[in-house]
Amino acid sequence: MTYGSSLAEARDILEELEQNARVWLASHGQARVLSDEELLDANDRSTHGARIAPGEQRPRLLSHVRGWSA
Repeated sequence: MTYGSSLAEARDILEELEQNARVWLASHGQARVLSDEELLDANDRSTHGARIAPGEQRPRLLSHVRGWSA
């Protein structure tokens, strides 16, 4: 269960929680936050154009990225 100042915000929080759980389960509990250097490298290798700034805790959801919703 999640909550927010609006139904849309609560849904976004729930979607992020669900994605984090998927990553944690898929990594068998070994998921970790990337270092700034690793994040910059991942941004350079990505093909979807959704760059994430170092230190950004909650990237925005982008409708054009498969598996994400706005």
